[in-house]
Amino acid sequence: SINAEYGGTTQCSMALVPRSGKEFSSKKYWDNFFELRQDSFEWYGEYEQMKSVWTSEVELDDKVLVVGCGNSEASGHMYDHGFHNLTNIDFVESVVQEMRHLNASREGMTWEVMDMTATSFQDREFHVVFDKGAMDALFASDSEEHTAAADRMIAEVKRVSSKYFCVTLAQQHIVDKMVESFCVEGWELSIHQLDPESFSSGSPLSPFVFVAKRLGQDEPQPLNSVTFHPAGAESDILEEAQVVDTVIGLQNLSSTRHKLAGKLSVDDMVRIELFDSGSNSDMPRYVLTVADLGREGAAGSCGVFIVPQGKQQEWQFVSDEGIRQLVDQISMTRLVVVAMQPSHSYESLQHVQDELSADMERLAPPLKDGERIPYMSMGEGIGDESKIVATVESAMCGSMIVEEPAALVEKNCVIRRLVFASNPTLIQSESRFVDGSLDCEFLCFGHHKAMAAGLAMVRGPLEAGAGLELIGLGSGALSMFLRRGLPCTQLTVVDIDPAVLGLAADQFGFVQDDKTTVVVEDGLEFLMPGPPPSHKPAVLLIDVDSKDLSAGLASPPCQFLEEQVLVAMRERVCEGGMVVMNLACRSGVLKAELVGRLRAVFGHVRELGVEQDVNVLLFCFPEPEPMVLASPEALAKECTEFEESEMFGEGVFERLDVMEQLGMLEGMELVKKESKPRHRSRGKKKKKK
Repeated sequence: SINAEYGGTTQCSMALVPRSGKEFSSKKYWDNFFELRQDSFEWYGEYEQMKSVWTSEVELDDKVLVVGCGNSEASGHMYDHGFHNLTNIDFVESVVQEMRHLNASREGMTWEVMDMTATSFQDREFHVVFDKGAMDALFASDSEEHTAAADRMIAEVKRVSSKYFCVTLAQQHIVDKMVESFCVEGWELSIHQLDPESFSSGSPLSPFVFVAKRLGQDEPQPLNSVTFHPAGAESDILEEAQVVDTVIGLQNLSSTRHKLAGKLSVDDMVRIELFDSGSNSDMPRYVLTVADLGREGAAGSCGVFIVPQGKQQEWQFVSDEGIRQLVDQISMTRLVVVAMQPSHSYESLQHVQDELSADMERLAPPLKDGERIPYMSMGEGIGDESKIVATVESAMCGSMIVEEPAALVEKNCVIRRLVFASNPTLIQSESRFVDGSLDCEFLCFGHHKAMAAGLAMVRGPLEAGAGLELIGLGSGALSMFLRRGLPCTQLTVVDIDPAVLGLAADQFGFVQDDKTTVVVEDGLEFLMPGPPPSHKPAVLLIDVDSKDLSAGLASPPCQFLEEQVLVAMRERVCEGGMVVMNLACRSGVLKAELVGRLRAVFGHVRELGVEQDVNVLLFCFPEPEPMVLASPEALAKECTEFEESEMFGEGVFERLDVMEQLGMLEGMELVKKESKPRHRSRGKKKKKK
């Protein structure tokens, strides 16, 4: 709500709260606000909470301009602490008259009705401009109108003074504007985080103070940097590019603590990453998931479950459903699930507990008298560390980490994983190496197995020579399986990131041959421009993740689900072909909407849910009634003939067990074949054509 977002209290009447943040820049809104509320209103805390920063930056005899003063008591408090040369302006006449009357005894302090974006003062008339929330009110959104107003105000600040003391809630567009305006020649910028513990828990955000100072001719010019003063810690020098992430990260932490001060809904979970300040790793040291039981827990108010190292990416500890099961089993009112990360070392379970204890106290709900927070884990304790094989930097994906979990290493077999530092709990790809060589038939993910098995539904076009197109390379595991299973089929793989292609080749055994074409291009651009290809593929596979998870859609990016893109996909495949899309979405409502979009474009769409996963595969056919899906018997017959076809790799799809992988296909109940010995022999045997 706006009330929470802008630091209001529960005592506010609803008439005092604007319908949208944009109203904060409206004179009409503030006229009404001050008419309804007669007492002072401290949106951004009291003067005492920022006094230490103020007194370190301003001399007692400095001439100070207070902009957007409102009915705040800050000016009165500054005057009483010795700052007597104060001029206050606001564009609401009624509040200026009221404050002039209330402060009549403070000799020398003046009050004027004036627009802070166009004042009548002389150049350099003041030493300091004091702004407590005025910029936030004026620059309430990043619209063209509000941006222009902010630019006018900053121009006035620079014209009439040499220092700008701005108290702000530091939304991203505000931070961007301050850096853009004051990280320039002739000025220096410092940022102070006010102690969040000193502010009311009624606000999800805590204010920052931005201090911009005009430099003298002999003063050194900072080079694209900002001095940052975190609360309770030593100051640091941040590069311009680090400022937004640092400030917004602290505001997110403040919002999270505010949220956790109350009860979480049963469907709500909070995820927090804790980094080691003494490490250069891009990976967090701990990833926390906080979930509430929804009722008073029989086992206590709060508990901590430490996931053994090497198991941090397992379904039970990553998925919402798995964690929910864990919460129900442990039966604590609140459970914090802690996942350790492979790029860090941990001495013991007790050492982990000691590192986390202070943070766990902050995350816990109110405890009963004498109650302690228990720490739990599985029998493995700390568990086995993962070996970091390589770390590759990508301009698009950030740090990409290749690891080998020690728990999955056997005598002659090693599992190798790809993890992004930006989402360390998610395994991007996984491959198996036997005696140092890639096992091309190994597929880790259930949705990859089902994608490969689904090719049985387009056996005819594949046997006729139509190719495959795959959007999304990853480590190349699916591509290498397809090359082994369909050695005569042309495969085109598209990936936007050249660093991913290099990593797949160097670390995961991905090999290009005369039947494999790799296109380094945005998948959307590959699909959209010009007419469909002259040799249409039998299958278009969409297996690309989204970097923007804010909408709850992990795969594919939402742009792939726009109508014109879906139409381009439909027109791209050959007659009798299909489009297979990996859809990963945690919201049931959003998923239903997206599946509806596909059904509106394609003649026939079938869903296949992947067990213990949020992924759903969508098999999309241009024609309305594909013969292969006329009945379970028709599909079963096609699966058998696909496994036995001489056109495809010797026994590859038989060992995959196509019918088993398609067993959960919507509307189909396939009778599983009698189990056969799953041998790995590549010896010749007679096949049906």
